Amino acid sequence: MTWGKQKSLLVVLLVLGFAALGHAFVPLPRPPVTVYGSHIIANVEMPSLALGHPIPVTLYIPDKAAMASGPLPVIILLHGVNSQGMDWVTRGQIQATLDHLIAGRRMPPVIVAMPSTGTSWYVDSADIGGPGNYETAIGSELPAWLSAHWNARSDRDGKAIAGYSMGAFGALHIAFKHPEDWAAAGSLSGTFLTVVGNQAAIPALNRRLIAGAFGTPFNRDRLLKASPVTLARALRPRERPAPAVFIGCGKRDQLHLSAETNGMIDELHQLGIPLATDIIDGGHDWKTWKQLLPDALVFIGDHFDQTTRSDRTVAASTTTNTEAPVSPGQSASLPRPHIIP
Repeated sequence: MTWGKQKSLLVVLLVLGFAALGHAFVPLPRPPVTVYGSHIIANVEMPSLALGHPIPVTLYIPDKAAMASGPLPVIILLHGVNSQGMDWVTRGQIQATLDHLIAGRRMPPVIVAMPSTGTSWYVDSADIGGPGNYETAIGSELPAWLSAHWNARSDRDGKAIAGYSMGAFGALHIAFKHPEDWAAAGSLSGTFLTVVGNQAAIPALNRRLIAGAFGTPFNRDRLLKASPVTLARALRPRERPAPAVFIGCGKRDQLHLSAETNGMIDELHQLGIPLATDIIDGGHDWKTWKQLLPDALVFIGDHFDQTTRSDRTVAASTTTNTEAPVSPGQSASLPRPHIIP
């Protein structure tokens, strides 16, 4: 018997041996192959003068051909409380989502930066002993660093910012406070903190989750000044550019954010801000955010350079929720008038 036949017989005997033991012979699964040639770079340290220490940033980098084509648009994605930037990759499957959208020409190649910032609420708070000047670090230093080191665009028409929960507060806070810097912004289950009681009414748990970003003791006026709702009311789209906005939320959000979401939608409609909404049957969780994310990304991609539009972009200035908008501060669907983490 030749060696080749002996090897074939050995393979057959091994398979039969596994079957005799009651086990099916199953090859070990291989790691999933990404057809589009993107890659993730985890937790690169970005130096920050505003904070006095570096912050970790996870990056999505598109394929080599796209990177070689010139500076690319950039999207900054912000996480929520008790989370980190890498969650967009491990829990949000951002790489697979972007690969699919870019390969299908539903959005242009982009660089995506996902910083880890703790419970900062993305505001400047060093002057009150808070977490630090994260608005400056994320809104100014991060785009400059991406432009200098990662071939990202630095002009307004090539930059967007979005987030979920606390990250949505941060994204709209930064975009509305500096509308001349951002083409688009996105909010997934945004915690806008429009329903604010006095200090005594704020549970200790919520004080911990606010983490001194608005003062210790909590300063209600400082929070209201930083709220995206307050900043939205100061936008003047007829006088200077305002970012286009995507707002999505789950109807069954466990943090009862429907009133805040509808209040923000109502404000932006009245201002004439380019707006898309997607209210789905979901909660305050990654299952909901993963479902909202593709349309949010397509909407953002469509507003880079204000040029071509995709085949399936979410219709601008259209709301899909069936409930009547609730004005900011109205608590019809919020059972507790407390700050929500």
